[in-house]
Amino acid sequence: MADSAMVPAGVVPQAADQRGVLRAAVIAGPAQAGTLDAPVAGRLWPVLADAGMIEQAQAAAGHVDARQRVLTGAVTVMIVLGLCLFRREGTAVVAARATSKIPRTWVEGTPSAAAVSKARGRVPAAVMRQVFTSATQAMPPVGAESYAFGLLVTAIDGTVFDLADTAEMRSGFATPTNGRFPQARMVAVIVCGIRWVLAARIGSSGISEQALADDLVGELRPGTINLADRGFFSMDRWVRAAATGAQMLWRVKNGARSLPARLVEVLPDGSALVELVESDAMLSRRRKTSGERGLPRLRPMLARLVEFTVTSRDRGGRTTTSRYRVLTTLLDHRRHPAVRRRSG
Repeated sequence: MADSAMVPAGVVPQAADQRGVLRAAVIAGPAQAGTLDAPVAGRLWPVLADAGMIEQAQAAAGHVDARQRVLTGAVTVMIVLGLCLFRREGTAVVAARATSKIPRTWVEGTPSAAAVSKARGRVPAAVMRQVFTSATQAMPPVGAESYAFGLLVTAIDGTVFDLADTAEMRSGFATPTNGRFPQARMVAVIVCGIRWVLAARIGSSGISEQALADDLVGELRPGTINLADRGFFSMDRWVRAAATGAQMLWRVKNGARSLPARLVEVLPDGSALVELVESDAMLSRRRKTSGERGLPRLRPMLARLVEFTVTSRDRGGRTTTSRYRVLTTLLDHRRHPAVRRRSG
């Protein structure tokens, strides 16, 4: 099937040359992006956010430049995007690349790192947030490798990253025990295959992945199937994610109490239909977290449980067998079979 036929509704396709450039940059990873030459770099910026998108973001945030200068709000946004893309290059190099075609640069000179820092302080965070939100809708077309059962495969996961060791950062972000720098935690929903970020939440590393995920699952979309590791499952989070219309395939822990479910039926492919029932402990924890003692118990919900083992062999010839359990909203075992495969 052609790429264009696989683009979900509402996605804005990009030119083929831009798509290829962006795909190559993403596969290379942020640490490698600084090796791209200038012509390639020049084509990357409009793929991430074009001038119209940035202008609309500034308008939505109510930002108006106090006076004309090289470092307008729009140019500052471009430099911030560039700093994200080219992490190995200094602020001055990225600023020079972003402003090289601005006539005022010839008179006022290339902005210094200090000037860029001040300019970033003038642009509200809401502008960058709106640029990100708009840019997520302009996903490049994806191929068959990003689909399963006709559904776009997404994944939710988290990571942490170091921040500048300043008093301002330390006041808002936790520093891990024995750590040198304050850290931020990010949980994101990405498209598998091209690693396109569809939605993200960022907070202090002192905030759990689960807490950030609670605010993120509402961003899941119909026509997708979402993957998540075993640390993300709770019945409340599962119910809210399912309400978005997205399908889910989440790993769950192996412990007997980690999945409050009643067996309904064992299916011919070895999977099982189960009824999820919120346990007393889960209800108590949810009431405590929300501060609402009168929260009602969640209504039972039907799901499908697939259990399997994976045997791996390391370079030394030692084998390890692990047991996995995944829960899914795909209930029809004929349309979505849990195929067992054996490898030699």
